[in-house]
Amino acid sequence: MKKAANLNSSEDVNFILGKQSLRESILYATYWLEVQQSKLENLVSKTRKQDRELFNKCLSAQMAKDFTKAEIYANECAKVRKIGDIILKNRIALEQLMLKLEAIREIKAL
Repeated sequence: MKKAANLNSSEDVNFILGKQSLRESILYATYWLEVQQSKLENLVSKTRKQDRELFNKCLSAQMAKDFTKAEIYANECAKVRKIGDIILKNRIALEQLMLKLEAIREIKAL
């Protein structure tokens, strides 16, 4: 069986939905989604760290009365926050998908 972390193409999706039972496909897909969710969590923490660093640089530039640099850092900080929001929304979407798969698996078990 392929490792879930290496799933990247439509070929891999066909593998998930292929010859396995529905229960096995759901379990495999859930595992793969957990791996992707963990990657997104790492990205969220990295963007938060980068946001803090840029914010602190912006504050330092303002204290030094270097308003040009402060503006540049503020703009970069805003971009990083937008990216962080997108990543967070994707993580929530994955979580919702995992809950739906779990519900299907439980209904199928009845």
